[in-house]
Amino acid sequence: MGLFRSVPFRIQMKASMNVNPKQRMAAHGKLTQTSCFELPVRCSGEASRVPLGEMPYPVGDPMVTALKGSNITISCTEVDSLPPAKTVWMRKDKIINTTSKYIVSDNNPNYKLTIINVTKEDEGTYFCHSENPLGRRELEVYLTVKKPQDLIAELKPAHHPRLYGSAGCETWSVRFSPDGSYFAWSMGHGIVRLLSWPLTSKDSAEAGCSKEKTLNCKQMVWALAFGPCLSTRVNALHQNGRDHELLLAAGLNNGVIQVWVVSTGNLRFTLSGHQAPVRDLLFTPNGSLTLVSASRDKTLRIWDLAKKGASPHVLRGPDYWVFRCSISPDSSVIASVCNLDSKVYLWSLRSYTFMRHLTYDHERTMASCDFSQDGALLAIASYHSTTGWWLDLWDPYTADVLTRVEDCEVCAYRSDNLLTSLSFSPVGLLLAFKDYRALRIWDVERDKLVTDTDYNRASGVCCAFHPHGGVIATGCRDGHVKFWRVPRLVPSLKHLCRTALRFSISTYQVEALPLPKKILDYLTYRNIPKQKIVYCKEHRR
Repeated sequence: MGLFRSVPFRIQMKASMNVNPKQRMAAHGKLTQTSCFELPVRCSGEASRVPLGEMPYPVGDPMVTALKGSNITISCTEVDSLPPAKTVWMRKDKIINTTSKYIVSDNNPNYKLTIINVTKEDEGTYFCHSENPLGRRELEVYLTVKKPQDLIAELKPAHHPRLYGSAGCETWSVRFSPDGSYFAWSMGHGIVRLLSWPLTSKDSAEAGCSKEKTLNCKQMVWALAFGPCLSTRVNALHQNGRDHELLLAAGLNNGVIQVWVVSTGNLRFTLSGHQAPVRDLLFTPNGSLTLVSASRDKTLRIWDLAKKGASPHVLRGPDYWVFRCSISPDSSVIASVCNLDSKVYLWSLRSYTFMRHLTYDHERTMASCDFSQDGALLAIASYHSTTGWWLDLWDPYTADVLTRVEDCEVCAYRSDNLLTSLSFSPVGLLLAFKDYRALRIWDVERDKLVTDTDYNRASGVCCAFHPHGGVIATGCRDGHVKFWRVPRLVPSLKHLCRTALRFSISTYQVEALPLPKKILDYLTYRNIPKQKIVYCKEHRR
């Protein structure tokens, strides 16, 4: 029922508030104090007064716990008062109104208070204050704030956001270097920071140390990419990345790409050509200095940084902004998605030509894409206002949708929940995806969620796995970066065999093998469930 405190106000009835007015008259003979809310009636020829007033009695859960960085809703119910009481939420003797920090819901008799992005400062007592002419009572609710067990560290930006949701302060990109020794994040306001990994305690507290490098790009940074990227699956004879120093490419709001030397923090050169913001950058995972850029100017460009002054190959065709791109592990195919286009574009990285579309039957807005470790799966994030977000796993060879993950079908506000980013883990068959409600990691092989955390609407811009597994970083809309612990799962031997095989041969080649259908279905990922619904924490069964 919850704790409450009663404050006398003008008239206070002596009888118990849990007994109705007629029972109180029978028990006490007559009220010692007469309420002003009484109606004279005639009973058995005599006039009598029946009290009709009731003091408020708000009830609810007196103890609430929330994880730091999440959103929490506390509630109370008040149905007993007569006349109906006015109910408000208070803290430290001040009434709480709806702001960027609080959302107050007054849906009589239910009263809710939602606290956005809970911090340790939000811990304490909140009062659901109800009052009518007969008196007032307050339900005391104590909020305890705990640190999530799977949150490893958090980096805070140097400049605090001027206003929640204001442009310029977002962390649009986070990246680990290919060997896992560096971490880069665009912390808003045109600043990129390079940190050694793993972080020290001082890094976590202040985002600053002697080994840290600050790169002033002087423009909003949309995308970051380390290169060259060495692959463990490409023949070592075809990888010459060890002859090149580690570089960091930054895609800017003015269409320019800046290339920085990681060891010194110096700007090596700039790449010009895009006429609009560069939204995504990737180095090919074959050890070369080939850089792929995607831009709002509706093009992709392929740059060979090993050839000074060489003109890029330009891939044209989309009618909308190119938001994201992904390169297959064998560096043969580029997948790209556009914001308002219901198609996925596949391009040949060998001939620099368009290959085919992966097409949806109806209009959708594309958000992100990523190839699996063996290149046999292509994950696509999309959205529509009537269905919410979808996460589809496609076979890029046959253009078949193998499975579809959908947002919680019970939530009334699923149309407002956007899937903003996704990423396959370099270790095992784990797929991370971030929406406005949570960060989730799906073990595709075992078909179960192994991580469900970060319940914060402000944390929903980007995510990236550490190349050795065990950690995933998320970029936040308010400029923060959070590092989350990823369960270390040992892939099955049969999955490792499948990955090794599928890296080298296509789906059509697998289907031509003289193998039992069950084995063929496993090798072509036809054994995973056709549909999966990810329920939110509130509606989880």
